[in-house]
Amino acid sequence: MAIARFSDKLSRGRLRLAILPLAWALSLGAFGQSDLVELYFEALGSDPRLLAADAEADIYQAREKYQRGALLPQVSGSAQGTRTGRESPGTGGTNVRDYYDGEKYSLSLTQSLYNKPQWEGYRAARNEADQYAARFEDTENLITVDLVERYTKVLAAEDNLRFVRAEREAAEKQYSQIKARYERKLAMVTDLLEVEARVDRLRTEELNARNQVALAREAMSEMLGRAVDEPLAPLRDEIFVTWDLSSPDTWIRRGLRDNSALQAAQLAVKAAEAGVRQANGGRHPTVNLQLLAQKSDIGFENAQVPTSEVYVAAVNLNVPLFSGGQVSAQVAEARARLRLATQEREEVERDLRKQIREAYLNAHSAMQRVEATRKAVASAQKSYEARQKGYKYGTVTVVDVLDAAENLYAAERDYRQAYYDLMVEGMNLYRTAGSDAPAKVAEVNQWLETDGA
Repeated sequence: MAIARFSDKLSRGRLRLAILPLAWALSLGAFGQSDLVELYFEALGSDPRLLAADAEADIYQAREKYQRGALLPQVSGSAQGTRTGRESPGTGGTNVRDYYDGEKYSLSLTQSLYNKPQWEGYRAARNEADQYAARFEDTENLITVDLVERYTKVLAAEDNLRFVRAEREAAEKQYSQIKARYERKLAMVTDLLEVEARVDRLRTEELNARNQVALAREAMSEMLGRAVDEPLAPLRDEIFVTWDLSSPDTWIRRGLRDNSALQAAQLAVKAAEAGVRQANGGRHPTVNLQLLAQKSDIGFENAQVPTSEVYVAAVNLNVPLFSGGQVSAQVAEARARLRLATQEREEVERDLRKQIREAYLNAHSAMQRVEATRKAVASAQKSYEARQKGYKYGTVTVVDVLDAAENLYAAERDYRQAYYDLMVEGMNLYRTAGSDAPAKVAEVNQWLETDGA
């Protein structure tokens, strides 16, 4: 399968890195809360995983340019200036000293005509540059899914805190009422004690829920490199999901074609194949063209001679005959690296198939749970209203009412959690299938009640 170069994709990723400080500043200045899109731009500029992947891609792009430079003409120039003193016997027993200056200039151009190791080294470096550009894209997609997961954990923790607090307040209200009824001998002590125990339990759960909110926000802070204290855009009341979850086979085919991690593994194999050819190139002759121009008035042993100009055009042929087994060892190493890269690609492909199926099943299950929990909320609401009426007419106890309230809050919590799971697993499905996960952030962000909406 032909694999396109990742230069354009890497450039687009770096463009996002370049504009994100302005985008984040404008977003914070415009709104009092943060949403997924705003935090996405911020994460791109602060997450060390992406910044490290960017630096890694820079390294291999520089290596590609270095290897390409070896294939281009090599031009060098030199200049030499000398002052020579010479003492020789003269007439009358005296020595004669002569001093003279000399100059020498040369310009040389060498162009490789045939050099198998150099050419294959460049092809290997080119594939490695594309490989690490693909890894940069895969890292960006991973960070996007990670951001959505951490964001939804904050929302889920805050939902849980809100429901526990509401349940605790309702229980405290019921406790006050039943206590007043008990003092008038209109309620049983067992009901009073049971409601009191429930209030104490809910107070403890509220403390734990508040701690979970702090922990979830701390996870966001670790990713962004700053304290996340501002409100986060909550989930909308009505959400319309248009994702196609009819069959996993379509997603698997897309993943095998477009997934960045798999393409990086395939490019690693191509680089290793070029490495084998490069090692075998040590047995090939090399041919280069050399052009030399020289101007000098310095002769043998710095003797002064008349100024002369020399122009040379040469074709040099070098044939390797024996290298002490070095070439054979290099070929053996290169072939082993190729086997390693091939097996790593196979491992990535098998794992990718599993990841796509798991993400599909999880997203499909979350979609079904959204519908199921929506019905459960409606049923729990009706049950709660019926218990309230029954308590008013004396057919049920206050404990029955509190149980119905607890079931209602649990159903609402499960309903919202199903949407959070769908957000995370849907984003993970798009990532593993090779779609541009960052582009899906804007779509998922529409599920949130943003200030700008």
